[in-house]
Amino acid sequence: MSEPQTIALKMAKPTDADNDAMLAFMQLVETLCMDGEDADGNYVDDAERFQSLVEAAYRTVNARWTRVLYAGMTAISNACDPNADVLEWKPEIAVALEARAAKEPTP
Repeated sequence: MSEPQTIALKMAKPTDADNDAMLAFMQLVETLCMDGEDADGNYVDDAERFQSLVEAAYRTVNARWTRVLYAGMTAISNACDPNADVLEWKPEIAVALEARAAKEPTP
């Protein structure tokens, strides 16, 4: 039996439009769920209207959410310090960036 092969795949980076659509969708869902209002500030107390608003907004996001979410997860897991509670470079990346900055002349 042969060893399994590793296949390198590249993931599409989310566009600004992808990020904007995802942010707008999440803001709408948050406003609907937390405040009970639509994007225009109208109170939504009807379950069918609530559902239609979410469905219409989701159609503008479509599969973009996966690209946005997975891009962030990939960047964090590959470049950020797993022991930090905030977004900080992995120690080896931070050291390399500091060394590079020390070599570059200041303008």
